[in-house]
Amino acid sequence: MSICDYDNPKLMTDDCLKPLRFISSDILQLKPVKFLAWYSFVVHFVTDLMLLLFIAYLYHDPKQNVLYIAVLIGDYYPTFATALVLQDSEKVAHLKDELPLWAIDTAGPKHYSRIKLETQILSVYSIVTFLICLCGCGLYMQNLSHDQEWFFVLKMIHDFLPDYYAILSSFFRLSIPFFGYAMILHAMETIYYTQHLRYQIIMFNEYIAGIGNCRQGKKEDDLFYDVEYQEEVDRRLRFCIKRWDEYLGAYNNKLKEIKFMMVGFAVCGYFLGISIAIIALSGVVTPDYFPRHLATGLGALLTFVGVIMAGQALETEMEDMVLVINGVKWYNFNKKNKTLYFTLLMNLMTERRLQLSENYSINLELGVAIVKGIYSIVTVYTNMDMRKNF
Repeated sequence: MSICDYDNPKLMTDDCLKPLRFISSDILQLKPVKFLAWYSFVVHFVTDLMLLLFIAYLYHDPKQNVLYIAVLIGDYYPTFATALVLQDSEKVAHLKDELPLWAIDTAGPKHYSRIKLETQILSVYSIVTFLICLCGCGLYMQNLSHDQEWFFVLKMIHDFLPDYYAILSSFFRLSIPFFGYAMILHAMETIYYTQHLRYQIIMFNEYIAGIGNCRQGKKEDDLFYDVEYQEEVDRRLRFCIKRWDEYLGAYNNKLKEIKFMMVGFAVCGYFLGISIAIIALSGVVTPDYFPRHLATGLGALLTFVGVIMAGQALETEMEDMVLVINGVKWYNFNKKNKTLYFTLLMNLMTERRLQLSENYSINLELGVAIVKGIYSIVTVYTNMDMRKNF
């Protein structure tokens, strides 16, 4: 007999990804954090615009401009992330309203143990990433020896308002903590979405596998004519079709929400990778900057890998779902149930991905493409720099 309850599956009352939810949503509801988001966005938008104007019309030091531009394109990522926060800071909070989430023990102890372990790993991952982010923010708040070479606005303050450098530079540095947090925020949101949806698929697969397991002890030859068996199969098939419709509704809504977001982050993440690589190869990184760049690089790597692996894991689980539905012994079903079964089968066989474009989804293929793109740009930059030195 199936261990699944096809009448009233147990609903989730306590979020199994609490640390991830706190980092990706709850903290944003605090008024001081909202104020800091607005403050940071305005400061960086204005300073980035100033940098573009000065480089275009007034400032003509090619070597220094490369460094400033590297910092500028690296700033696109947190600027875009902060703009999305200001537009809607409660994306994560709506998930339970869109899809009734089953409790993680709904499909039995085997799946409960698996999901529980994964939620614990994700909680540790999210906390470690958040702590690295906080450490990085603290390091960027410090006044280091060559900051004027990195941050154009600090050079402008030093050159034109030297008497007010201490206080004005402090105002600029106050914008850094939220931008550091914004670097990981939407990656955490995406991981939160995808893994909750994935856990629902894991449990749903158990329900699919149990569709025909409702009359154990009976000979298979007798099941076709067993009225009670056919009625129970009918009930279970209809339950699974209804649940899949609920899931698809939530999945499609979230895909619409994050599609623009993830396209933007793929582009900005590409620029961020180029920025980090150019800065590392610039030759002006002194030892006192190593901790700062280590925190930046490690935080960027963790969020990049986390999002790519989360998307790939969801995609893999959906592919496994097709194998599960194909394993159902449908040949014992009557004509009506076979029709329902093939309806469900056709729905599940439709490919579902976190599609960003016709060619790319959030999966390992996208990760490899981004890494290759960054490597190509860095190679071109390195070759150009070597020719100049030669």
